[in-house]
Amino acid sequence: CLENYIEAKGIYLNLKNYFENVGMYDVSGKYYSRERLMNERVLFLEKKYFKWFGSILNHYLSGFGEFPLLVLCWWFGIICLFGFIFWKSRGLVFDNGNLVSDLLNSFYFSIVTFTTLGFGDIHPESILVKILASTEALIGAFMMALFVVTFSRKMLR
Repeated sequence: CLENYIEAKGIYLNLKNYFENVGMYDVSGKYYSRERLMNERVLFLEKKYFKWFGSILNHYLSGFGEFPLLVLCWWFGIICLFGFIFWKSRGLVFDNGNLVSDLLNSFYFSIVTFTTLGFGDIHPESILVKILASTEALIGAFMMALFVVTFSRKMLR
């Protein structure tokens, strides 16, 4: 079974290179994704689990760097998830000390945190919400960089 995946990986690599050489970059990208998928399976069968896990993340977060829109979908999902958590936790306060109780302002805080803007008009009060906000900011910084890389990869071809 391992040999079949290695052979398929080589075939997809050859197809990717061929279509790239003739200037058909969209088709080349399709075969690049399939080559990476075969590599993912090879890594699993060879018990290289750390590299396999990295490949899984790359696969599902950006389609192996081929789908910037997929990264934007993850942005939306992460912002919504954290916004909902912030709203349910009731751990956000305005500058004047009033509790943030509506979902819209929680989403606003989530967007500002995800993008690492940090306007300061809403801030976390409890330690748990501070940890969550810090986590979202780290995820947001990583996801913005991933989008830039994925988008650049598509545009530079």
